[in-house]
Amino acid sequence: MDANRLGHWLLRLGAVLLVIGVITGFPVMGLKNPHLALSAHLTGISNGVMLLVLGLVWPRLRLPTLWSWIGAALAAASLYGIWLALTLGAALGTRESTPLTSPGAPGPAQAEALVGLLISVSSIACLVALVIVLVGLMRAPANHGAANAQP
Repeated sequence: MDANRLGHWLLRLGAVLLVIGVITGFPVMGLKNPHLALSAHLTGISNGVMLLVLGLVWPRLRLPTLWSWIGAALAAASLYGIWLALTLGAALGTRESTPLTSPGAPGPAQAEALVGLLISVSSIACLVALVIVLVGLMRAPANHGAANAQP
């Protein structure tokens, strides 16, 4: 898959996550941890926007095909993963992995472990994806697209 197609793929995934993030806001008060539910709602929206931005930037990156694919896959999986972890945490009543948004007693041990693992793995994957994006931007010529610019 070339950079243009990967960019379009990221745009579609970003639009979907944006809609999912908005929908996540509806049951906020009905979940076991409403503070974390609000965080999940806002995270879905912001991560959707981030995927939209990455989709627009992706064709400008100068990366080998394999690294381009790995970066796009890690970005999408990690941004969806963080939203999923927070949503599960809100529904299951977890608190240990997100103490700032989760006052009170911890949730079930298995749920706490699952949410903690998802947050950790997704955060590391997101960092790796962003390093790949940074490398791709640094390798791209600064005037990329300047020939097509309107005066």
